[in-house]
Amino acid sequence: RAYPVALTEALHKRRFGDKGILLTDSASIQIVRNALKSNHASEVSYALDLLEKGESDTLSMDLAASIRSQIPEVRQDAIKRAERLKLSMLLPVIQTQLKLEDDPKVRETASCALIVLGADSNTALNLLAQEDAFTKRGAMIGSLRSSAENKKTKAYERLELLARSDSNKERIEASELITESTNPALWEVLLPLLNDEDLNVKKSALRAATKIRRAELYPFII
Repeated sequence: RAYPVALTEALHKRRFGDKGILLTDSASIQIVRNALKSNHASEVSYALDLLEKGESDTLSMDLAASIRSQIPEVRQDAIKRAERLKLSMLLPVIQTQLKLEDDPKVRETASCALIVLGADSNTALNLLAQEDAFTKRGAMIGSLRSSAENKKTKAYERLELLARSDSNKERIEASELITESTNPALWEVLLPLLNDEDLNVKKSALRAATKIRRAELYPFII
């Protein structure tokens, strides 16, 4: 009896450390899963950490439920995890949530995840053509994150246009998109921005270069 109490207390105090715990019995797993019903996003996030690190068999099911959470931060966290863990079986859940989503940042995250997780080309093109700026931006990030080197996608072409724009704001936007995509294949688009005459553009490009870590860019970072 003492173990479930201690587990629950440790969960609330987040005392398991970086490596999490080994969830080996149904009682432990259920206690952690119960924390997913918390009204505090940090507690839900920590419970998901434990389930992920413990390689719980229920993780995909729990992420699906969290994607439909009433808390925007929880929805965004769950979608990001689904993308990072490449849980393509959650594509329909994310797609449904995107249609209902009222939080702009969650829309951006969901749009990105849909493309990274393998949404069909028609869906990807539709997301890129959306009027909602957050959905469109997420689609750009997702497409760029998935871009292979020397493959000129619609998103890549749009990125090139931004990078060559006369507008400082648009060139900064290009750097920021590269930063969030974390894709080394975009290094050639970034290269001219590292030599930009505008200091703010150059600073933004430097941040992107440290994110994508491409050897060709190192002379401009050091």
